[in-house]
Amino acid sequence: MNLTEPYNTWLIKHIGTMVDPKLRYVLRVTATTSKGETTLDLGLDLSWFILIQVADEDKQKLEIVLELLKEPQFQEQFKATLRIPETKRFFEEFLLYNYYFLNGLKSFIDFSVLNVPIDFISQALFIKRSDLPDTPEIETDRINIVKLVLDAGFVLIGDYPVNSLGYAVRKVLLMETVPERFSVAKRMLEIGFQLFSNTPANNSELAVQLINNRADAVCLDIIKNNAANFKTIVFEIAGSAGSSNLADYFYWVKEDMLAVSFIRETIGIDISP
Repeated sequence: MNLTEPYNTWLIKHIGTMVDPKLRYVLRVTATTSKGETTLDLGLDLSWFILIQVADEDKQKLEIVLELLKEPQFQEQFKATLRIPETKRFFEEFLLYNYYFLNGLKSFIDFSVLNVPIDFISQALFIKRSDLPDTPEIETDRINIVKLVLDAGFVLIGDYPVNSLGYAVRKVLLMETVPERFSVAKRMLEIGFQLFSNTPANNSELAVQLINNRADAVCLDIIKNNAANFKTIVFEIAGSAGSSNLADYFYWVKEDMLAVSFIRETIGIDISP
């Protein structure tokens, strides 16, 4: 295969003259799973081999790969590599830690294929990036990945418990340093993510956060579109008999009558008798 210069010379220098879309380069990696350490042999097509193994500047490697992907055979092999069940997690994490490649190759990747072990967006939000709490910079990186994947037409598919899908939305909505968190969360809700999870304490915290931010137009839309779900939120208020609702909390704990009126009129929840 002959690419235009200087790409052809680069390919000969780093790969050689034997270039075939069906050729596989074996990369052996050690991974830690629930069963302990295991060794995987990854069969990389030429494009993935260049991205992962060749020593050169990221910009140069991406340019070469994008040239290769103009050829249908190389593009198909690139996509086929991502469909190997045993190695999806490796490529998923490689992309999450290498935003430059993720952004450059987004039009060639079906992110729904990489929903391992959880959906790709949740993995982007929860993958460990530091032993410390997320910094504003890390939160921005996470939200940028989510926006990129949503823009690429991500489809939420997979056998995931419905309640588990609320944790990702909560993660986004609690990113107070991210101005666009409400719009991103709304887009996630529109493709099947859930607003609340099966953890009552998380749900009550999130409900309060949303009510407090109701002046934001997108946040208000989220509240209105999920009004029925707010009615299931319960609080344990000292001195009350049994569980209390959202209006009770803002009346007795926050003493915020404007919020109580909003909850009554918009969500349909009134103070308990």
